[in-house]
Amino acid sequence: MKTLIITENGLNKIIKESFDDKVQIVKKFLDGNYMLGSFDDKSGVPKTVYIQLYNGQPTSKTCWEQDVIDKLDQKYHKIIVDKNTRLNFFKRVVDDWTNLKRGTKGISKYGSLTNYNFLK
Repeated sequence: MKTLIITENGLNKIIKESFDDKVQIVKKFLDGNYMLGSFDDKSGVPKTVYIQLYNGQPTSKTCWEQDVIDKLDQKYHKIIVDKNTRLNFFKRVVDDWTNLKRGTKGISKYGSLTNYNFLK
């Protein structure tokens, strides 16, 4: 029997890589099913909405960020076992995807769509 010793740095790399593939799965779903829209509410504050796509074309169906997260949770409920971790993960990816589409590089305190580190 052999013993495998993993350093903390090595463990961080394994965890990072294990989230990268999940991020790409969710990003591909978002790219294929949603586009961003916005409108000003009654007080003139801009609000973001997510416009559903059909065959790559916008439809008249819009939803809020939480609706997108709920859809992701319904579709990918096995991607991460713990529900709270999974919902937080979806929220972070949707936030970063939204920022990326707005041209703000999709970077949060957790990383970006190509570089996540959930250990911070």
